[in-house]
Amino acid sequence: MGRILTLLHKYWSKSTAQRWMLAEAVLFLILARLSLALLSFSRLARFLNWQPKCDKVIGADRERLRKEVGEAVNVAAEHMPLEMVCFPRGIAVQAMLRRRGILTTLYYGVANLSDRGLGAHVWVQDAAEGVIGHHIAGHYTVLMQYPNKC
Repeated sequence: MGRILTLLHKYWSKSTAQRWMLAEAVLFLILARLSLALLSFSRLARFLNWQPKCDKVIGADRERLRKEVGEAVNVAAEHMPLEMVCFPRGIAVQAMLRRRGILTTLYYGVANLSDRGLGAHVWVQDAAEGVIGHHIAGHYTVLMQYPNKC
């Protein structure tokens, strides 16, 4: 509870839009975590594969929204009482951007990590632009992407 209070205090001085985005990020992280725990992977994949017909946001607005959503999800995830690893973060970012008319791709990859053995990672890209989790994506081999471009 103390972590969430710290988060609220930290963001109280921000704009109303930023506070709402942070609240949305908390909600989407919780929904993503519940989805991973309760849904079969085939149902989750249907959700991840769904995309609106077209992108609605372009240019500087698109870049700004990518940055704001990624930051809100990362900040919210760091203050949640439950650990929010890359998979719920990726789902939350993709859903929040989709809601704003920005189509992204969620990637699921694996790598043989020298210190931990086999590891998995999720990241989200907007074409060539990374949104979340992309900084270490180069170490992973893509197993699947959503929406599935096959």
